[in-house]
Amino acid sequence: MTRPAEGKPVTVVQPLSLQYGLALREAYRIHMNMVETCLKEVGTTLAQWAVLRAIELQPGASGAYLAAAAFVTPQSLGQVLGRVEKQGLIERRPGRGRIIEHYLTDDGVAQAETGAAAVDAVNSRTLSVLNDDEVAQLIGMLHRLRNGPADGCV
Repeated sequence: MTRPAEGKPVTVVQPLSLQYGLALREAYRIHMNMVETCLKEVGTTLAQWAVLRAIELQPGASGAYLAAAAFVTPQSLGQVLGRVEKQGLIERRPGRGRIIEHYLTDDGVAQAETGAAAVDAVNSRTLSVLNDDEVAQLIGMLHRLRNGPADGCV
């Protein structure tokens, strides 16, 4: 094995499939760090805002729906719901059977809207390096990838 000369950068050519995965992961990481920072500045977390947003979109939502919509485990959801309830942002009410329904309070609506504005600002900033046609192409390609083969390793 040959070692690179001292102080000389080594260029490694990676297959496109690996470049795609790394680029997507890095773009996602940078974007989500910006989202989390901006949400923190308006007094919430990504998980809390995602739950508030899901309740805003579907008042009376069950815990199972909220966990899926917020990309959290049911265990984590319980902690998030406890925090936002303690902050006076949601109300829990009995539903059918053992289902607990979740509703936003007026403060919860305000927090959901404040968080949405922060996320919209990050999205606009992230996409500002692309023109409108490129944004449409990117979204179209991401939808195609999302709807493509999703199971198996090969």
